[in-house]
Amino acid sequence: MDSKADEAVSLALAHPNPFDRPKVLTSLSVELANRFELTGQLEDLNGSIKASKEAICLGQAEDSQQAIWFTNLSVNLGRRYDRLGQQEDLEEAVKAAEEAVRLSPTEHPSRLFCLYNLSNNYGRRYSSCGRMEDLKNAIYRAEEAVQIVAPDDPMLALVINHLGRVLHVRYERTGELEDLQMAIRHAEKAVQLLPSDHTHLPQCLSELSGNLGLRYQRTGALEDLDQAILRVKQALQLTLDKDPQQAQQARYLNSLGNLLESKYERTGQLQDLEAAINKAEMASKLLPKGHPFRALYLSNLSNKFAMRYERTDRLEDLEEAISNAREAVQLPRIDEHGLATSLSNLGVQLRWRYERIGNMEDLEDAVAKAREAVHSTPPGHSDRAPMMSNLGLVLQRRYMSTGQMSDLIEAIDIEQIAVLLTPSDHASLAGRLINLSTKFQMLFDRTKQTEYLDEAIKKAERGVQATPSDHPDLAMYLNILGRQQYKSPNPLHHTRALDSFLRSWSCVNGIPSKRLPSAVAAINLLQDQRDWSRASEIANDAIRVLPIVNNRSLARDDQQHALSMFAGLAATACSLSVQAGRDVSEALEILELGRGAILGLLIDDRRDISQLLLSCPEEAKLYESLRAEVNVPAGDPLDAGRQQQKAKSRQDAVVNLEKCIHRIRAIPGHERFLRGATAQELQQQAKTGPITIVNVTQLRADAILVSQSGINLVPLPDFSFQSIQGWIDLGLTNFTRSDYGKKNKLYRAFLAWIWKACVQVVLEKLTDEPQTGVSKSRCRRIWWIGTGAACTIPFHAAGDHSPGSAQNTFSHAISSYTPTIKALDFARERIATTRVADMTVAAATVNKKALAIVLMPETPGEADLPYVTGEASNIHASAASAFSIQELRCPDADEVRERLQECHIFHYAGHGQSNPRDPSDGCLVLQKRAQPLGKPIQDRLTVRQISDMYLPHAHLAYLSACSTAENSATGLLDEVIHLVSGFQVAGFGHVIGSMWPSADGVCAEVARDFYAKLSQEDKLLSRDGSIPAALQAAVIKARERYSGQPLLWAQYVHFGA
Repeated sequence: MDSKADEAVSLALAHPNPFDRPKVLTSLSVELANRFELTGQLEDLNGSIKASKEAICLGQAEDSQQAIWFTNLSVNLGRRYDRLGQQEDLEEAVKAAEEAVRLSPTEHPSRLFCLYNLSNNYGRRYSSCGRMEDLKNAIYRAEEAVQIVAPDDPMLALVINHLGRVLHVRYERTGELEDLQMAIRHAEKAVQLLPSDHTHLPQCLSELSGNLGLRYQRTGALEDLDQAILRVKQALQLTLDKDPQQAQQARYLNSLGNLLESKYERTGQLQDLEAAINKAEMASKLLPKGHPFRALYLSNLSNKFAMRYERTDRLEDLEEAISNAREAVQLPRIDEHGLATSLSNLGVQLRWRYERIGNMEDLEDAVAKAREAVHSTPPGHSDRAPMMSNLGLVLQRRYMSTGQMSDLIEAIDIEQIAVLLTPSDHASLAGRLINLSTKFQMLFDRTKQTEYLDEAIKKAERGVQATPSDHPDLAMYLNILGRQQYKSPNPLHHTRALDSFLRSWSCVNGIPSKRLPSAVAAINLLQDQRDWSRASEIANDAIRVLPIVNNRSLARDDQQHALSMFAGLAATACSLSVQAGRDVSEALEILELGRGAILGLLIDDRRDISQLLLSCPEEAKLYESLRAEVNVPAGDPLDAGRQQQKAKSRQDAVVNLEKCIHRIRAIPGHERFLRGATAQELQQQAKTGPITIVNVTQLRADAILVSQSGINLVPLPDFSFQSIQGWIDLGLTNFTRSDYGKKNKLYRAFLAWIWKACVQVVLEKLTDEPQTGVSKSRCRRIWWIGTGAACTIPFHAAGDHSPGSAQNTFSHAISSYTPTIKALDFARERIATTRVADMTVAAATVNKKALAIVLMPETPGEADLPYVTGEASNIHASAASAFSIQELRCPDADEVRERLQECHIFHYAGHGQSNPRDPSDGCLVLQKRAQPLGKPIQDRLTVRQISDMYLPHAHLAYLSACSTAENSATGLLDEVIHLVSGFQVAGFGHVIGSMWPSADGVCAEVARDFYAKLSQEDKLLSRDGSIPAALQAAVIKARERYSGQPLLWAQYVHFGA
């Protein structure tokens, strides 16, 4: 409470003369209103209104103060309306203001404020109800006030500023630029008239900022936007510590957030959007729960989170957008049409989440919100067309999910109305025609009536024609048209499809993720035409665009989502390169560049910082910023002007990105930037043994042999895509007791076929290569990389394993795997780095190296594993003399992470899980400590968590668990994301895992024999090939024990150096 305000109220209440009661009540009303301004206590405002009404009732009709009494009442009713949003308060405020003007003589000093107040309330009612008559009256009364105000009147700046405000509102309604220009001139004059400490200066600065922001949206003049941001920052600074209720601060923060959002859309700088979100969050938090502007501010905040989701694809941003939008549509608000916009935006966001997650409740809710938005938008309103188009989109999506024909028919009807309501020169017409086109295409798909497909093509052709050649959405529109043309039985349309796809791919201003599907489609059509050269050229170019799509700012699941849309592209590009007669080295380079994009980023991060950041930090930051900017979506269909601005800023970003890349490539040491390693650099990794990449696509099957002597191609005509798929479809590694015998028999045949069709051919080609394998072994070392359909092939176990047979991989080579050659390089680098670090530590300490054993004999929700205790005992027996062994029994994830930071060798014996939908969610299964009187619950250490770690001492990780090396995510096979690769990225140079579920007892036996072999030779920390050799020896023993049962022993594999 303010003591002066309290004293004024007390004096008014204590006035002794009853005949002065109206004057006393008026004084009381003013003082209560003043105290409300200071404290925000609603009871003070209610008391002020009550006192004004009582003063009017007690006053005499001929009293000269009546106009003041009505104005006072109107002002406070307006304040309460601003606070609570109750329409009856606004109606009463207008009536009181009208009465005040009627009662004020033309020459009376009070008339100026009465006119100003009446205009203000007409403006409030226009904002609430949208009646043009109210806006006309607001302008009329504001102009009258300006005409009568004296040059030296203290209200001069206020009434001039107010006239500018209502002209601003009319501009928003009519688009007449002259209204906006006048509004800016009035606001500038008001700011000039007011001293720096004037109470109303922040308000006038805010009005000027808003007007300049509008002119920026109209003209694109960046200086207007910069000035708008400057002016609202000045308003905000002047309000700090002088706005007890913080409502004005919230208003200015909201405006600043919106302007920073516009700045982001212009420049693509993510920090501008981050700042916009920050200001919008601050604005919404400053307002109390019941404030009528809270809904508007939350809607703005929601839109900003949605915009960041469009930019980054981060799911948490979409969740925040939906959460804020839901709260906004449930709150009272003073702008009736704003509710329709908020509902429509919420519907769009719910549709996005449905498309991302697949929850049908989101889609049903999206339909309901979009329908409510249409019903809330009056006929004739300019937003009715986009509202209807949004409803059409969610109905279309629901049809796609449920197959309800009524949804599709309604979606077509609604979209046709939206198109008819859209002016022929409107920027959104093209998008709505494309939307209508896709709906007609779906109707054709359902009915097979070609007239619907013809209609779809006509609408798509119109949409493409209405789209500027440099518009970022043109790539997507041409892709849609191409797909429709390809479906058509009309030979002319079919011929044009390739042209549409090629045009789409050539749209350099398009979002890369929207261009790439057209590249893939064009590649397929060119293959049909046997035009291998053009298909190869496009495929190679598409691979070079992938690093731009796979933005480092994306979360892991978002990276997976982005890359899954182009699964198999790298393998196809490799096959096409070979088929086109290009040098095999080029095929290898493009394959290596296109695979393992996510692991590649993580590896770069583990190398402390990229070479570019070290040598040219400014160029590196600029590249990351521009790469993100060219992925910014086109924008809100409700705002065609902002879409056009975004298109322009993306065009600039594309040009600047190309210039940036060329500058980086001119820097010594960065000539291969975004081109990947050269064939010669890749060949360097074959110094300790050949690397064999087996690439199988529907076009062809080949092995690329990388060795010291060269890079050679070995065609594998019998190792075809169709044959591999036939074996995979049998699901041999998923077995039950009843079909175990049958599947083992089939798996023996599968391994024999792999040997004959692939591995034997490869090893014969390697016969003349020099032996660089494990010392004291007649077997050479070989690294396998399976790509395309060969991603999951067990090359290491291929062949005939009957007693005495040497027709198998074990008899000729010691096998290891690596996701990519880059990953192999990293594994070797980590081995070398760890050795240097350990030698440094060893000079200062005599401590033994650490070996951590994690045992999970019992796991909540999983079967018990009785053999893991014996497995641990065997490790103790083999390694206790050389290592400091720390055993964790049934730990939680945090305990395991802590041990990983310290250990050289990590052994896990428990359950492992792969996740075919989200491979980064595969995990080691652990358990959380039981609460008092409670049962233990399952805990998980995921691939995502493991690969985010940096482990300085890591050397060997042995994952004695099911499916730790299982590459089960069909759409992400090229990424090779599983527990084993996660441990590699974290720093382990050697990782042992299993390609499919394994038996508890066999796991224990293989681990026992592995550690026994290495401890006999004192090779547990070996940096040669002893680790994979020991694993192979242990697996051969298991093969002997379980003869004829490869499903029990063939899954164990070594990844790494």
